[in-house]
Amino acid sequence: MSDEQGTTLTEKKPKRITMPGMIYHANEVMKWAMDPNCGGLHPDLFGPSLCGLAFFEIVEAGFVFSGNVGTGILLARQPDGSWSPPAAVGLSGLGWGFIMGASLKHIVYLIYDPLTVKAMAGDVGVKLSSQVEASLGTWGRTAEATTNFSNKGVGTNIALSYSQGIFGGFSVEGALCNPRPKVNEKFYGKPCKNSEILYESKRHGLSAPPGTLLPELYGKLNQLCNGVATYQPTPEETQKSETVRVEAEKEGEEHVKDEDVTYVVVEDEIRKEKESSK
Repeated sequence: MSDEQGTTLTEKKPKRITMPGMIYHANEVMKWAMDPNCGGLHPDLFGPSLCGLAFFEIVEAGFVFSGNVGTGILLARQPDGSWSPPAAVGLSGLGWGFIMGASLKHIVYLIYDPLTVKAMAGDVGVKLSSQVEASLGTWGRTAEATTNFSNKGVGTNIALSYSQGIFGGFSVEGALCNPRPKVNEKFYGKPCKNSEILYESKRHGLSAPPGTLLPELYGKLNQLCNGVATYQPTPEETQKSETVRVEAEKEGEEHVKDEDVTYVVVEDEIRKEKESSK
């Protein structure tokens, strides 16, 4: 199976509820963002003012936890320009009917406000906001920088959806970002807060275990931050990605038993929304 722009997508997706699976998805999104055959993302979006990133995978059907419509990871940019270890987050507050109508599958949330990252790193859910309602393709690598960016940065947080091989502006107004402490504990081997992961990882001895696609994800982010717009995966990365996918599938089957996870049929959820609005 492939998207309309030629980027190959795996037929089987790893369970989005595990940290390795969510890192896998984030790396896939960055592969599409830097694919020479895809519209991509403008490198200026990854300038010095970018202080955080969140990658959300939207549920199309299957298992969800605690009523969330999406799951993902949150990264904070460090003072030296490097990236923090990933913190697990969930996304709620977006109606199922809206999600299906907008054909949402992947959301990249680019954060330029340090207070937003700190709020998302809190122990309770925080409402997101973005002021971008751009047409598809506006934020691609071929966009004129003077149209969308300034020397002071973008000036607002930006939510982008990826669909049909294109990144387009998208509003997450009112969506709620929630921490997922059980996922963090399983990944890091001990209880930890998102704020500790993002800002105090060395102090608390928090580091990602080997074998994930984090090095590959960091590499793509760093290239975009340095103005490199395209990337071609190596055969070694492709092989590693498949290995990670298989392992994430196995872990996901076990993780379903450990968290407040339920199975949803999206069409049924849309029907319930319509009935409740009458």
